[in-house]
Amino acid sequence: MHYYHRDEYRFHPRTGQLLLAQLHDSKSNGKKLADMNYDLHTGLILGVGGKIIAFIVSLISASLPVTGFLVWRGRHKHRKPHQRPALATA
Repeated sequence: MHYYHRDEYRFHPRTGQLLLAQLHDSKSNGKKLADMNYDLHTGLILGVGGKIIAFIVSLISASLPVTGFLVWRGRHKHRKPHQRPALATA
């Protein structure tokens, strides 16, 4: 099931009267594209394969700060401390 391919109905909260019925076929292309946002970000738009791709991309994105810190720490760990020049005594 794709969430973007849905009909929208709005009802009055007290009376239950139908206020708006917006069928998917009557939506503009821009509204249909905006409705695809959830399916696109969860990978549902491509089915199970899309969900797997979204999961792998999420894992890679989550690991970037950790690997960046490890690379940064490795560079600074092997640095030699700066030696100050000796002061000449008279």
